[in-house]
Amino acid sequence: MSPCNTTSSIWANEWPRKPDIVMEGGNQAIQQGAVLSPDSLQLLSTSCGKTLNMLTAFGDTSAATALASRFAAQLYIQYPHFRPETIRALMVHSANWTPAMLGNRNLGDLSFGQKVKLIQTVGYGVPNLQRAVHSASNSLTLICEAELKPYKYEESRVKTDQFHLYNLPWPVEALAELYNTPVQLTVTLSYFVEPNPGNKRYAKANNYMSHALRFKMNDTNESPDAFAGRISAEMREDDYQNEGRERNWKLGEDLRNKGSIHKDIWEGNAADLATRNILAIYPTTGWWKTRRKLERYNKTIRYSLIISISSPNSDIDIYTPVKNLIETKVAIPVEIRV
Repeated sequence: MSPCNTTSSIWANEWPRKPDIVMEGGNQAIQQGAVLSPDSLQLLSTSCGKTLNMLTAFGDTSAATALASRFAAQLYIQYPHFRPETIRALMVHSANWTPAMLGNRNLGDLSFGQKVKLIQTVGYGVPNLQRAVHSASNSLTLICEAELKPYKYEESRVKTDQFHLYNLPWPVEALAELYNTPVQLTVTLSYFVEPNPGNKRYAKANNYMSHALRFKMNDTNESPDAFAGRISAEMREDDYQNEGRERNWKLGEDLRNKGSIHKDIWEGNAADLATRNILAIYPTTGWWKTRRKLERYNKTIRYSLIISISSPNSDIDIYTPVKNLIETKVAIPVEIRV
């Protein structure tokens, strides 16, 4: 962490975790009580047109922002038709925490409070361009860009309207054959909101954001009907019984459901993942819903979803079975109105 970096470590718990990612910004040194910025701890960049000094030292948030912009530009060159929401999602999805950020521990060994402090300080870590652009044979990345109408006006009030269910094209037989092989599932959901800056009574997150989206996955052996009922009370039958719960996620709902970009990591064995093949995107409350007189409830919003599975075993080929499967069967959202 650069001494000049700003974080969200003192923000209220309901607000987003910032920054989303971190990039190199150099460092500072202390000598005899004075804070110094020696060139050896700064980045090298071009100077402002001086013929004698073509290069100059560069650092702090200006340097980190420039590197983040370059990262996004490289993704746009590779994928010129992707939406800004997708570029942002790829940057966060490819990011990871360095051993120093984790204190040389595994993420699962951190307490909830330590995870909160980690996200509030360095976000989701340092993005990796190769990971953002390419899928290795022992990993797979699925990307979806979609639109959803979160609210509707009905019976003299604004209600939740649509949510999406994705049937994921997992190679069930291939995953079942791997059985106890450890696999990792990473999900990133990205969207932009319409802010509502105003007086103090709009200072709460639900009143500041126009809308909010969340994701859930079905539990092992949870039926599609039971999962839909867990997402929406309107979808529950009279004899509904909850069959699933959130488990094996590294961050969990309380930590990931902040702001307008959400990322979490599930770890388990391949056999469990084979039956966790439904993912839901659904809306929650925002000021488009609560401020009815502004009539924003008819608006449609965009989001980008990225899902990847990987295995620490480099000898396992996850990519090819899924590639063969989706050539004849593409995962598309099932639009459900409630």
